[in-house]
Amino acid sequence: MAHQTLRRVLPQLLRFLDAQPGRKQTDGWLLEQFITQRDEGAFALLVERHGPMVLNVCRRVLGDAHEAEDAFQATFLVLALRANAVRRRESLGSWLYGVARRVAAKARAQSARRRVREASAAAVVPVPSAPAVEWTEFRGVLDEELSRLPELYRRPFVLCCLEEKTQEQAAAELGCPRSSLASRLARAKEILRRQLTDRGVCPAGLTAIAVRTACAAVHGSGTMPARILALAHGAMKALSATHLIVILSLTLFAGAGVIAAGALAPPAAADKPAAPPAGAPADAPEAERIDRYGDTLPPGALMRLGTVRFRHGANGLCDAVYSPDGKILATAGDNGWIHLWDAATGKGIAAWESEKNTLLLSLAFSPDGKTLASGGMGFDLAKHEVTRLPTKLTLWDVATRKPRLSFENEHDQFGNQRDFRRLAYSPDGKWLAAGSDESIRLWDVATAKEAPPIDAKLNPTSALAFSPDGHTLVWGGINDGAVVMWDVATRKEVRRLGGHKSMVRQLAFSPDGKLLAAGYDDKTIGLWDPATGQEVRRLKGHEADMVSIAFSPDGKTLASSARSAEPIRLWDPATGEVRFQLRGPNVYNYVARVVFSPDGKTLAVAHRDGTVFLWNPANGERLPAADEHNFVVGGIDLSPDGRTLSTIGSEDGTVRLWDLATGRRVSAPTAAGGAVIPAFSVAEDAQTFRLNGTITAVASSDETLRLLETATGKELHTFKDVGKRLHNVCLSPDGKTLATQTFPEWDGHQYKEGPTIHLWNVATGQETHQFGDAKTTAVMFSPDGRTAATTELGRVRFWDVGSGQQVRDLSHAEIGGCRFSPDGRTLATFASTQSGVHIWELATGRERLRLAGHAEGTACVLFTPDGRSLITGGMDSTVLVWDLAPARPDAKELDRLWSELADDDASHAYEAIWTLSTSPGVVGFLKARLKPAPGAEAKEIHRLIADLDSDDFDIREKASADLARIGAGAEDALLETLAGKPSPEVGRRVQILREALQRHPARLPADELQGLRALEVLERIGSPEARRVLETLAGGGEDRLTHEAKASLTRLKKTAAADAPKAADK
Repeated sequence: MAHQTLRRVLPQLLRFLDAQPGRKQTDGWLLEQFITQRDEGAFALLVERHGPMVLNVCRRVLGDAHEAEDAFQATFLVLALRANAVRRRESLGSWLYGVARRVAAKARAQSARRRVREASAAAVVPVPSAPAVEWTEFRGVLDEELSRLPELYRRPFVLCCLEEKTQEQAAAELGCPRSSLASRLARAKEILRRQLTDRGVCPAGLTAIAVRTACAAVHGSGTMPARILALAHGAMKALSATHLIVILSLTLFAGAGVIAAGALAPPAAADKPAAPPAGAPADAPEAERIDRYGDTLPPGALMRLGTVRFRHGANGLCDAVYSPDGKILATAGDNGWIHLWDAATGKGIAAWESEKNTLLLSLAFSPDGKTLASGGMGFDLAKHEVTRLPTKLTLWDVATRKPRLSFENEHDQFGNQRDFRRLAYSPDGKWLAAGSDESIRLWDVATAKEAPPIDAKLNPTSALAFSPDGHTLVWGGINDGAVVMWDVATRKEVRRLGGHKSMVRQLAFSPDGKLLAAGYDDKTIGLWDPATGQEVRRLKGHEADMVSIAFSPDGKTLASSARSAEPIRLWDPATGEVRFQLRGPNVYNYVARVVFSPDGKTLAVAHRDGTVFLWNPANGERLPAADEHNFVVGGIDLSPDGRTLSTIGSEDGTVRLWDLATGRRVSAPTAAGGAVIPAFSVAEDAQTFRLNGTITAVASSDETLRLLETATGKELHTFKDVGKRLHNVCLSPDGKTLATQTFPEWDGHQYKEGPTIHLWNVATGQETHQFGDAKTTAVMFSPDGRTAATTELGRVRFWDVGSGQQVRDLSHAEIGGCRFSPDGRTLATFASTQSGVHIWELATGRERLRLAGHAEGTACVLFTPDGRSLITGGMDSTVLVWDLAPARPDAKELDRLWSELADDDASHAYEAIWTLSTSPGVVGFLKARLKPAPGAEAKEIHRLIADLDSDDFDIREKASADLARIGAGAEDALLETLAGKPSPEVGRRVQILREALQRHPARLPADELQGLRALEVLERIGSPEARRVLETLAGGGEDRLTHEAKASLTRLKKTAAADAPKAADK
């Protein structure tokens, strides 16, 4: 009620303040009042004055009312805490615009990452509230438009069009003549070409909340939503320590009560579309695509090769369990994620992360199927080591995937972590038991109260089970191999089953309770009579330690698996005979868990590598399933005609061939047919590397490397002293340079320092340069062969092939490998531990595009020859084919798109490049704007190079400066000079000039960047008319535009030559 009163009163209050003299003061005066006097009224006026613009920016970027609301509050929180950072206080609107854009972009990125992780969830997904009708109409119209305007144009536009100031006021504020401001404003409108109508009204409730939250932060009191705090913190990298302390001292909460419902809701409930009737199918998003199995593709993906069904993830699967009704199969593993699958089809129902840095060891459904218990141990997957953090046992609501209860395990007396290794519900659902390092813990499920723990006698629990009647709890330990039987009612030990000296791995009662099966580390299974404590039978035949055992619901079959790739065995417990041995397609990873469905008709086999297969226990046959890769896709390659893709499984070496047109498997390759040549293979005394379609490298144990013609085996070149063991070999596209990568030497404690990348001159067989170190993971050449790129965790380094010197680098947390695009303009980076693939513009070093779709990470990438698609092999055993063209805006306004080619934001320019390349009449449009460069002639460049050897120092200095100004247009001549063995002085200066050319400037001039991106448009079009424009530009003076136009023509000629045989085939 108080909130409703506030919503009615606040607009009147603000209108009253608006009429006061304070409202007539400038933004700078109001900001100064807030900074010096902590005047909340002044801050409220600033929020009221600029709130509509900030809210509209947040709405356009995010498209979701609730997320926009958070971003709005975070923006003004940043203003409150960083008010002193506003240098031009009379341009506060422009400053707030930039902050709002950054905060909203961060929120959008967080939402995108969240959607990727939740992509497999197909059930009980809340439907987001529909935005107001007016904002639906505006979505996409103004999205990111203002951020694309250069500062010179954006500030006048913000002042005049968003802040509603007169041109005289804006000119005075900017300190420029009115005529100049009018010209800039006209130019801004020409670029935008859209009127900004219906600017909307900032809700008074939201204004009041923003003022209250911001002022509370400044005063160090009150409460603040965690999400808003995180967004604001991300926008304040330079925040002082004092303000950080203020923020972090606030009480954080995640409740929904701070922002009252309806503060940003659409105007009226009647304006919302009516909900569909129960059971009616929801309308699919317009751009949604599905794979051939019916599973949703990630945004931007064209097709999926392989399947995500029953694929838990490559990081390791530890447990699997059926729901009591048999409809759901739950899996858990090393990465701390829980997956729910449709037990019949393998389709993902839901997936969520239980807790950071947790290795899940055990799952258990409650007898009613409404709760799923999970437990494990603290584990840092990146470092692959156990952590000392306390572990949790969590009870999850299966319907909502929200935690109902959570119990924490403390450290032991030595400070070591106590784990929840095994979980078990009593059959009546009353008790939940958890095996820990030194005790068995029991909880009353109804009251959530813990009973006194059972002392395990310093024998960590490795197996746990309730008897079918619930009267007895049995457990096995790590140390002595004994199985302890414990009466639940009397809390006393009944008996102890001995006779085995090795660890008890798994325990399982027969359904009638007359047999207890125990799997041991001595490779045997003991069948015990619980009533007498006698071992009835000992089953032998496995070749490794036991991992999992399970009785069928009728008790007539016992399934078992061992810690090796040997077959699963189905035993007759009455006779001890093996009925079937089940050897699945994945023979390279042991089975982590075998579990029968409640009806006994299906045996689910969960492999350690994350795959699940279903078997018919009645006949020992595997149920129909997708015959796809079962593990990480470690290699991908295209056939010369670009129609067939070959993929290689990194674990089992299996090769698959795919028709890229249909996404379906084609006939399997055979060694005789030579359809696929492995990219790398090892013989007893040699290593073989396939360098391209025609050349193979063979490294011998005598440290000799030979290049052979693949078809005939003819020896082409020989290199000596290449090293005893090579990690990688690659050949530059022009065939002039060979790169070898050696394994770093290990001295028993650490890797020795020293280069691991060696460059060789193919013509002479001589080594030319060395670089890289023990951290280097791979090396590859740029398409023109002039640059070598090396990758290491979090970084790509670029090396000049001519000098062997590092010229620049690219750093990002999600970098583990990279690949150049065919035109050399972009670089794709990826990592096996991250879901994202990043596409970088090499001219500026800025990100153009991010693709996210593989569940756990990306193992390899490959551009298609035309550069229009990217193929990625995932840690999730699938391959995704991506459309590199972004979602294209309206192609009607060529002037606007032309302006966007000069945008500092590479992603915006990338959209413009693709849109222009498909717009009618664009070649003529670009022809009128692109003129041949009036740069230096070739004779002038050679004269300047000759002056580099002058006896006069001043002449040499002037020649260096002039050549630096010519830039890329002189690069070919500089390369020719280096190849001709120049004098030491000339060689030194030429090398300095080349290294300067390799380093992309922090910011290319806008007109130069615009021209280079326009060349990319023409090359993508590739029509005869586009080629004629490129030929004209290639005939200009020697500068970067001319140089790149020549390179574009060269690539188009190669493409035409490669396409000629395909056309003839048709």
